[in-house]
Amino acid sequence: MPQLTILKYSKSPQHIRISSPYANPDVIAPRYVQAITSVSNASEACFEIAASWMSECLTEHERCRKTQSTASQMPTRLVELRQSPSSMLRIIRPPGHLAYLTVSHCWGVSDVLKLTKTNLEKLQEGFTENELPQLYRDCIQVARRLGFQYLWLDSLCIIQDSDEDWLEEGWRMGDIYRGSSCTIAAVSCADSTSSLFTKYHPLTNSDLYYPASKGEGILRFPYPYREFAEPLYDRAWVLQERLLSPRTLEYTFAGIGWHCEEMVFHRPDPEMRLEDEEAINVVSPLIDQWRELSNLDISTITNADRLRGQQAWMEVLQTYAMTKLTFESDRPHAINGIISVLQRQTGLEIHAGICADFAPYSLLWSVVWPNEQWRYGQYKCPSWS
Repeated sequence: MPQLTILKYSKSPQHIRISSPYANPDVIAPRYVQAITSVSNASEACFEIAASWMSECLTEHERCRKTQSTASQMPTRLVELRQSPSSMLRIIRPPGHLAYLTVSHCWGVSDVLKLTKTNLEKLQEGFTENELPQLYRDCIQVARRLGFQYLWLDSLCIIQDSDEDWLEEGWRMGDIYRGSSCTIAAVSCADSTSSLFTKYHPLTNSDLYYPASKGEGILRFPYPYREFAEPLYDRAWVLQERLLSPRTLEYTFAGIGWHCEEMVFHRPDPEMRLEDEEAINVVSPLIDQWRELSNLDISTITNADRLRGQQAWMEVLQTYAMTKLTFESDRPHAINGIISVLQRQTGLEIHAGICADFAPYSLLWSVVWPNEQWRYGQYKCPSWS
């Protein structure tokens, strides 16, 4: 796992020298220091470091390109962006392969512009940014700064009052996120009226911690991360966006973060003590489990693989079971994208949540809290699922 390491410590953040896993650390490292000491995650330094993360991954990470290439088809619709904020946006049907970004966010209960049967033609002709909520406008700004002309937003790219379109696009959601160049994750935004950007950066008043007992210390930020909520990752639909995107650019109250198959730069894990080693490079156990699971191959699977695979799959299912949905009836559907990609990529067979290829381990489970109300009783499904 790549690390940023302090080579020379100074009380002035501008004079900290760090080694970088990038090809040109002398250029990238100062930008990173400027980004973490910015007063806003919309600063020029933050945009520059986000662009450098993206460029590094697109040009040098073979595993990330391979992950993106596993998507089987393009989205049905995309939002076409013009470079000038005053230019009209429009909904298009991609004529072929196009590079696009996706957005992972909480809708909230606010009434925002949505694609419907009645306004489809109008939105295809064009509309302005002023018609969109703040979060959408911020994501458009990020897309432009990263050099992308196309963006996928679920509320604007799926016909919201069409059950048929929802069914078709819902089944393809895994491919939509898998095939995107990057997902912009509005981690700390409770709804679409919130801003992706923070006006006051918590790291501004934080010291950069340097463990003096080490010859070279890990660059870490001892800010009280537990105080910052992550409403995005509480949502059920977001789990597939989190696991399937080949690259994710996170915007949080604590700054910006990045993770892909080969590179992770972001805030410490909320469950990790800040004095623990390598806090900046922690990947959540869920991401690790998913990577192990998605790398299985049914043609060469062993019994040991089956046991590890079942453990990884249960980690995914347990995380999913604890997420929230506006409509609980969506529970069987919000994980379809994950299952579809997993089956196609590995050859595994999953039926009603149980992987046939992991038997008999897949049937060895029990309810942890038997007195808790069983919320899935409304579904007609096998007793073993």
